[in-house]
Amino acid sequence: MKPINASSNAFASLRSKASSLPRFGRDKKAKQVPEPDIHETIHSKTIQPVTESTPTLQPFDIPRPVHAKKTQATSPPVNVPIPVLQPIDIPRPVHAKPSQQATQQVAAPAPAPTLAPILQPFDIPRPVHAKKSSGKSPTKKDKSSPAPVPAPTQPQPAANTPTQLPNSTTTTTTISYPPPLTHPLFPTPPVLGPPTLKSSVQTALLQLISHILTTIGILFLLLAYLLHTLKRLIMRPFSSSPPRPFQAEESRRAEIRKIDSLAWTKLEIQRKSKFPDIAAASDVEANAGAAAVAGKDGYVPTVGGKDAFVVDVGYYARRVGLDSEEVKVQTEDGFVLDLWHVFDPREYTPLSRVQRMVRGPECVDDIRRPSREMAESEKGKEAGEKKQKYPVLMMPGLMQSSGVYCTNDDHSLAFWLCKQGYDVWLGNNRCGFKPRHVEFKKGDPRMWNWNITHMATLDLPALTARVLSETCSPTLGLIAHSQGTTQTLIALSKHQRPTLSTKISVFCALAPAAYAGPLLNTHPFKFLRLLPLPLFRLTLGRKSFLPFLSQLNHIQGHIPQHWIGAASYQVYNYIFGWGDAKWDCGVRDRGFMFAPILMSALAMQWWLSREGFAHHGCILSSREQVEREVEEDLLQDYFRGGEARIGEDFARELLEKHVREPREPESWFHDGVSDEPGSRPPPMAFWIAGEDTICDGRELLNRFERGREPGVRVLVEGGKNVVEGYSHLDVVWACDVIEKVGHGVRGAIWRTLGAEARERYRMPKGVEGVEAWVDDRVFGGGLGKREGSTDLEDRDSDKETVREKDSEAGGKRVGDKEMAT
Repeated sequence: MKPINASSNAFASLRSKASSLPRFGRDKKAKQVPEPDIHETIHSKTIQPVTESTPTLQPFDIPRPVHAKKTQATSPPVNVPIPVLQPIDIPRPVHAKPSQQATQQVAAPAPAPTLAPILQPFDIPRPVHAKKSSGKSPTKKDKSSPAPVPAPTQPQPAANTPTQLPNSTTTTTTISYPPPLTHPLFPTPPVLGPPTLKSSVQTALLQLISHILTTIGILFLLLAYLLHTLKRLIMRPFSSSPPRPFQAEESRRAEIRKIDSLAWTKLEIQRKSKFPDIAAASDVEANAGAAAVAGKDGYVPTVGGKDAFVVDVGYYARRVGLDSEEVKVQTEDGFVLDLWHVFDPREYTPLSRVQRMVRGPECVDDIRRPSREMAESEKGKEAGEKKQKYPVLMMPGLMQSSGVYCTNDDHSLAFWLCKQGYDVWLGNNRCGFKPRHVEFKKGDPRMWNWNITHMATLDLPALTARVLSETCSPTLGLIAHSQGTTQTLIALSKHQRPTLSTKISVFCALAPAAYAGPLLNTHPFKFLRLLPLPLFRLTLGRKSFLPFLSQLNHIQGHIPQHWIGAASYQVYNYIFGWGDAKWDCGVRDRGFMFAPILMSALAMQWWLSREGFAHHGCILSSREQVEREVEEDLLQDYFRGGEARIGEDFARELLEKHVREPREPESWFHDGVSDEPGSRPPPMAFWIAGEDTICDGRELLNRFERGREPGVRVLVEGGKNVVEGYSHLDVVWACDVIEKVGHGVRGAIWRTLGAEARERYRMPKGVEGVEAWVDDRVFGGGLGKREGSTDLEDRDSDKETVREKDSEAGGKRVGDKEMAT
């Protein structure tokens, strides 16, 4: 070994200083520690043991690695706990000085266990490069499974330190609604996990069996339809078809469409001509036709000619001088819904493509900021119109999209309300024409694991929240048809999501589906109710109901729409008994472009099986409760001087039964007395189809009139409308729907707005003399009746009337007292 080139005085000085150091017992491991470097300062005082704790890394702290010398030991200090690694947390080891290592190994007491560093999001410490002699490389993935280590108690994070990833980077599919307290009439869907090979094979087999059983059922239905058609053809010579009530109006509208189409075609020829000035001067008729096209109440159509029959609300909006945009809405369980906004292009600037996209789950209890400021979207302010339009949300019926409100040109409810001065938004339920989810695919069974409660407590609130966000409005008017009314009533009930009522100023129900009609007692629906639930589920499958319906979207445009529309109408007419006597046959085929849509088998199972609506006959009451209510109505009519529908013996029998088995009435909604959010349902208005065989709207009105819902207020003026001669779809497609339904809806929405709202929003056309509705639940504490504010009868005066009638009836007074008891 060669001597080191250093002076002898230096070595003597080092020896003298080293002799003054205390002597320690050395083991084999300590002998491996090399001598200190000659350039390192060595103190002559006694070295105290030093305990270093693992540093706590803060956000964006990137510690530099400590590279030990090649001759130094790489063993970690004694009694230093192994850090618990979090996801993407790569802490570095702490290297102590050689002299400190020796001191800690021999003389230092065992340090207290220290907590592993809790790394926050985006804390990415630099990796520590281990020596080659260790045999492991930190850059290679360790495939061995680490031993489970108990997680330490996490300290409280700093005030400015993020504790979780942003919402934009996390995706959750946990359904927070419906709440745990669900109604017994709505069975909870099964909990499904991610699809595996075994579950995929089982689902495929079940779907195959479902297709076979469904095909057999469709063949039987087709055979029955053919026999029915043959019978009609045989009896046609012996019977005359009734005249169409709106034949003259249909002919007038057809002539207007023909003239407009011709004028638009000639206008297009002029525009494409190389000499438009010569073409315009030589064709006076085309010039007049262009003026006629542009002179419809000041709304200039931008699309015309022959109907292209496309599934696009914007196309039909542009034919009447309006326009439309599609906004994507995400529910709280990850489904993506379509929301169509109908607007006047002269007053509104459409949202950009980015502003119309999904922006995370929409919660009605926490409204987001608008995608843009309102001043950027209003062109009317430049023309002096400073007030915005009041928002209105329209929901469709069973297996329909909101396009059914836009198929009658200027006589469509959506277009007419927009031109009257309302801000119209058309909502659509989940799946629809193209099922979309932030995580699930179309073939995943979890995509179809939902029922009517999810549509009520998730879809409707999400659409409401997005409309309120984009319009910066605290409330909106809600218009719903058929299944849309079912969603609303379920959502507003006290067992589901009653806080939604704080965002709705008025609920306008068209053909409300709350009680079952006589159609469900016919043989096809009785047969479905008699099927055992396992067989019923096997027939419908685990995914969508009648999945082949999605193929209609692919063949549209390739074959004449009249073929699809005529076939669809014949099916609806045979199954439901709907007729087109009051429809405009010239545009009938348009309506069936927006229906049917895809729907889950579980949702259809609730409508048709023995555990849902078809069996109980009601959406929020069981079969026993409905029968009890009918008996109460019969007793009240008999003993209170009404139209007696039962005899005396049966009345006494029912009275004894009710006295022997008393039950408290069960209301669907809150009583309206409390000031808590959701305790007061919004005011309601109903348009009942007089010849509706699917739903019994009169029974729903009877429920409110009998006082079974003390917290609900039905508008006195225009709140109870029974349109005689109307069927289930006539409230949307009839030729006189504007006169029978539209005017009442327009007035009901404006009537329920207070003075402050009337100052903020633009007054629609035709509501100048409509007085504001006053809620007696606010001024009267929910206990009395304010004249002109509700349709519920005053209880005190009703009791006096009953006493007078009972005194005249003589013997019936005793029964009335027993009834009161």
